[in-house]
Amino acid sequence: MGVQTRFGRWCVVVVSASILALAVAPPPGSQADDGGRDDAHRAHLTEEKSVRVTKSGVVVQTVRVGDSTVTTYGPDAPPVSVRLHGRTASASISVEPSRRTQRPFDPTVFEMTLASGHFSREEACAFAKAIDPRGCVTAATLRERRASDRRSAQVATASEFLDSRCWTFTHEPGDGTKYNYNCNYRRIDFENQNLWLVSNRMQATGWEENGGTCCDYLQGVGVRAEYDDSDAHAVEWAPGETREIKDSCRSTTTSVTSGRSGATYSVTNDVCPEKLSPWHSPAFQYFGAKWTGPGAPHEDRRGAIATSLVRIDKPGTRSYTLRAWLAWG
Repeated sequence: MGVQTRFGRWCVVVVSASILALAVAPPPGSQADDGGRDDAHRAHLTEEKSVRVTKSGVVVQTVRVGDSTVTTYGPDAPPVSVRLHGRTASASISVEPSRRTQRPFDPTVFEMTLASGHFSREEACAFAKAIDPRGCVTAATLRERRASDRRSAQVATASEFLDSRCWTFTHEPGDGTKYNYNCNYRRIDFENQNLWLVSNRMQATGWEENGGTCCDYLQGVGVRAEYDDSDAHAVEWAPGETREIKDSCRSTTTSVTSGRSGATYSVTNDVCPEKLSPWHSPAFQYFGAKWTGPGAPHEDRRGAIATSLVRIDKPGTRSYTLRAWLAWG
């Protein structure tokens, strides 16, 4: 699958340089990519950062540190961090939810995916439909719909849109550049003064470009969400166990149903051989999924999907961290 040219025109350009914390590889025997928060022991490398805004209003932030690059898409430019360990690499972004009155105006998964420049319009539409029930629409279209139906602006449904975030993590060393493009779409499933339930629909797509003829094929792609409230945890999740994918790529669904609202949250997309596995901490304070398998042919895409329902008992702690993971060999 070829890579398209960058989409859209840029109307704002800001370039700056600062310092980004790049985690030192942990000692042998420790968990490099499955740990919780970033390691406290870090080496500091110079960061190159640029921020621009597309014609449709998507904020595109590009952060390069060493041989890794993180590009975020959304309503803002979130903090970024990167970790390396052997033939695996991970990166994370910190997400603050939009204010309630701004929720309908966040960039949609469809327009953020277009803004990445890695997908045709048809591919971006298919990617968005897998996790965003609003489908192939833009924030401008949603604003028009909302203005034409004033009554809907006064009604809060049981399952209310919270936010969505998309970003690309790339790593260059070795034979070819490895990519992980991923998004998370969230809704408030249930809300009162003491309890929030937040649904997560996650999807990651990985591939390699400019690879040679023998080495460093993509072998792992992952995405997960970790809430800042240390007591927050997934009460429903999928996949619940490793799924073996044999012979050829096939349509796969992950789905959770809320016992509070009765709403069901699903993600359906093709998953290729060999495995789709849950990526979680023992207490499910973070949850996501990984695809792992034999080296994928260069530029063939491989992906992971995950859904979860997270319980948050402390008001004001909807903020969370999204992590992306890559493996090759």
